[in-house]
Amino acid sequence: MNDQRFIGCLIALALWSGCQTEQKESTIDLTNLDLNTIDWQAHRGGKGLAPENTIPAFTYAVTLPFVKTLELDVVVSKDSILVVSHEPWMSSKICLTPDSSEISEAEEKQLNIFQMTLEQITAYDCGSKPVDGFPDQKKMKTSKPTLENVVKAVGAYAAQKNLAAPQFNIEIKSAPEGDNVYHPEPTVFAQLVIKAVNRLRIKERTSIQSFDVRALQAVHQQDSTLQLALFELLLQKAWSKIYKN
Repeated sequence: MNDQRFIGCLIALALWSGCQTEQKESTIDLTNLDLNTIDWQAHRGGKGLAPENTIPAFTYAVTLPFVKTLELDVVVSKDSILVVSHEPWMSSKICLTPDSSEISEAEEKQLNIFQMTLEQITAYDCGSKPVDGFPDQKKMKTSKPTLENVVKAVGAYAAQKNLAAPQFNIEIKSAPEGDNVYHPEPTVFAQLVIKAVNRLRIKERTSIQSFDVRALQAVHQQDSTLQLALFELLLQKAWSKIYKN
């Protein structure tokens, strides 16, 4: 890429510190920090409070003090629709089958969203199952939404509550190992995202992030004005390993 306009490299400090043999205590003086200068992002809509990457999570997140940006992940369905999901399959950790049965870790990747229609995807309950480590998360029966439905629902809710329209940080979930298996190739994936951002009129308040530099290159080649962010190398390798395994 000749003209890389990445807005930042997102470093996983927790992962990095976990790789160190010695950890030193450190403190940060927040006394004079202006909280309004920070881009507070609700990760997956605020996973600790509501089911991750769901409309209830995103609509609740926009009511939180200081939250400016909704961070979310997108994958692609069999019918080429952008679906908001952290994994391109039905995770055994958060989802139940249409008949409310548990999904085993061994079978989750067989429930490949790229091989499922939107109708099939929305039959899964990804909000009722208790999630380890998040005791305060509200449980409710809800499904994985489309990107379009998230943007429209959040926009309508913010307007109803006289709240500022949020910004969006959209992560393209892809890796070389997943091409044409769990998602389309980067050029096609980027095209779907760019078309959606333009159709939904959120381009001016959207950034695109990814572990996959190819995805960001494809976005940049098709629209050099979109803001981009690349994840740090250790996380790129970790995500690729998930696909391989």
